[in-house]
Amino acid sequence: MAESGASTDQAASWKAIAKGWIQRDTTKPYMNDSSVAVPELARAQALLNDTTVTAAGEPVCSQVFGMDRAIHRRQGWAAQISACSSRTTFYETGNGENLHGWHTNSGMLYWYGSTYGNDQHSDAFWPTVDPYMLPGTTVSTLSLADAAGGEWGASHPATAWAGGATDGTWTAFGQDLRGLQSSLTGKKSWFCLDDSIVCLGAGITCADGVGVQTTIDNRNLGSNNTQALWVDGAVQDSTLGWDQTFANAHYMSIDGMASWIFPGGANVSAKRIARTGAWSAINTGGPTAQITKNYVTMWFDHGTDPVWATYCYQLMPGADAAAAAARSANPDFVILANTPTVQAISCPGLGLTMANFFAAGTAGPLTASGPCSILTSEKNGSMTIAVSDPTRGQATVQITIASDTYPGISSTSGINVLTTAGQISLLAEVGGTHGTTLTACLSASGTSPAPRTAAQLAATATTYVRDGTYANTNYGGQTTMIVKNDTKTSTGYNREALLKFDVSSVSGHLNRAILWVNGFVNDSGGTQTTLQAFATASDMWTETAVTWSTAPSLTTALGTGTLGLVADWVGLDVTAAVASALTGSGGDGIASLAVWEPGPAPGLATILQCRLNNSSAPQLEIITQ
Repeated sequence: MAESGASTDQAASWKAIAKGWIQRDTTKPYMNDSSVAVPELARAQALLNDTTVTAAGEPVCSQVFGMDRAIHRRQGWAAQISACSSRTTFYETGNGENLHGWHTNSGMLYWYGSTYGNDQHSDAFWPTVDPYMLPGTTVSTLSLADAAGGEWGASHPATAWAGGATDGTWTAFGQDLRGLQSSLTGKKSWFCLDDSIVCLGAGITCADGVGVQTTIDNRNLGSNNTQALWVDGAVQDSTLGWDQTFANAHYMSIDGMASWIFPGGANVSAKRIARTGAWSAINTGGPTAQITKNYVTMWFDHGTDPVWATYCYQLMPGADAAAAAARSANPDFVILANTPTVQAISCPGLGLTMANFFAAGTAGPLTASGPCSILTSEKNGSMTIAVSDPTRGQATVQITIASDTYPGISSTSGINVLTTAGQISLLAEVGGTHGTTLTACLSASGTSPAPRTAAQLAATATTYVRDGTYANTNYGGQTTMIVKNDTKTSTGYNREALLKFDVSSVSGHLNRAILWVNGFVNDSGGTQTTLQAFATASDMWTETAVTWSTAPSLTTALGTGTLGLVADWVGLDVTAAVASALTGSGGDGIASLAVWEPGPAPGLATILQCRLNNSSAPQLEIITQ
């Protein structure tokens, strides 16, 4: 790619990255890979010999991805977390492959060291590992058939909460857990720090009549059995087949791999076992040869049919037993909450407070009006606030932070700062962001802005009108509205949505007004459309009587936004129209708005929810001061 027409700067960046990858790959050295063609090896060797290219170092970053995944990279190690939701599948199987991948998205935590632990998944892990004991997962041990749930993502959990917030350095990631073909439910969170990941579980409940377990880790030792397991300073039996439960264990460590801390002590089970399997058992047509690998497995046994079970542990990649003992004696984080409503920690040494709200609630200094993920980072006289909506189901979420240390506003992206006086109050416009993190940066210097107030108003009337032979038909009382701009008149395909809001109670100066509508494209002609809000010439129409023939004309063109095939919120700026409707501005207190497509190209039929839809009815965001 770097040699195929990329810009000079882009080519230089790609070459530096590739050179770094090639030099650092000790697990499967690229230059020794027989599957790589000779011309590619020649190019790679030329790159390694090129003294003008400096190899890029291992990046230090943290990212949350839209497919319910997170990656956390530090100097010396990296981790990846796999979750699932109503948007993604429990696991993917098809063509007779990955027949036992049932729990790979039940919170599996993969981690790799720069010079250690890299053979964990590449050394015959999948045919030999216990598929009910994948690292990081919480599962019911209910027996599942090959390819249970169906092929190619046929099964999805009935929950939308999966994702998190990140500032690019740290991440709060979570999952509203559901079991495949199981009654298992629970909440799981991962808080990715500098040298560790804090893992919390709460509300773990199941009625399958079998055991439920959370696997802390399941380390592949390969064909040898020399790595020592330490528990609270004592080396454990290295005999294969050894199995023990430790009451009130504070830490465990495997030489040359990692350590795991259990704050306050916990009942933890561990075993050292040889497991044998064949690729053909999980991939039809795969090799039938039996392979044996040795494992050290650690887990929390929640028992049969647990109710509201919890867990907490801290993964420290690369840390030895001495480091584990020191961290256990001097913890670097505090659990603020570990409940089915919210899981949260603070890390004073890093200036971090991190929380996953599965519903409205409070944890430490943080209060949220609804489901969201929040991360605050305090450093050098500033606070960075990162917010996301992992459910992707809300238009806005209001956040309160009990702090008066940061009165100044440095920057915002998608977040309205309502006040910094006495406490910090924010309104995050999460609708249509697809779970992306929004940010605000506050400063200890500067003065607090004038306080602002946020409100969400429900529509008092919603309907749509249609031209052509339907021009005298009223569509009031329906649960959805349809919008389409055919760009031709009287075709019967043009449809406009009409909405009214009572703004008579709104006082003070109007800073911002956003019309939020929820909908999706439903048209064979395309996958994405632009919607636009308009003011109307009159607000005298009624929901049960208005038709295309009697509808008020559209006047001022207002804000725009896009919708696609998946139902989502879109926010349209209607500040000018609402300001004119306010009684303090000479209006009658009724904001009459329309939603259509702006043209000039023909639009796509789009279905919008109306006020009769309780879960995603239109709303008018109002911010005043």
